[in-house]
Amino acid sequence: VMNDEKMDDPDYHIIRNSDIEEIAFEGGNIRLLAGCYEDREGYKGKHQPFDMYDVSLYSGASVSIPVPDFASVMIFSFSGEIRVGGTPVEARSAAKLSQGDVIEIAADSDADFLVLSSVETGERVVWGNTVIMTSERDVETAYKELEKGTFFKKQK
Repeated sequence: VMNDEKMDDPDYHIIRNSDIEEIAFEGGNIRLLAGCYEDREGYKGKHQPFDMYDVSLYSGASVSIPVPDFASVMIFSFSGEIRVGGTPVEARSAAKLSQGDVIEIAADSDADFLVLSSVETGERVVWGNTVIMTSERDVETAYKELEKGTFFKKQK
């Protein structure tokens, strides 16, 4: 979400299992949860581009996943041992990837993980306990609005 959209109403959409395209390849499969994968399209919300893939790899298999070179990419490993560009990523951990146009992932054991990519905003991230904003002032304003009950805006 770009800064000018930060306080827009949230966009919620249920993605049912029957809506998810499964893309098989030698050594595993990709479930296209949202966005695009090669020439296929999944759900697209109003605050995108956002790609989300649920990937399963068999032990010894590998996959190359293309991503836009301007994207910010994260991997969340659920199970198994994977290597991303040769770097090990343990099960039940997350990794923020450097920029590039393809992700090379190899599995040292059967593995399941999520790949998420979106536009790199370059915005500062400020944590205020449960509130995340781009400045300390925005965090303070959010807490004041939460106390007054005005933080959650009405739908237009």
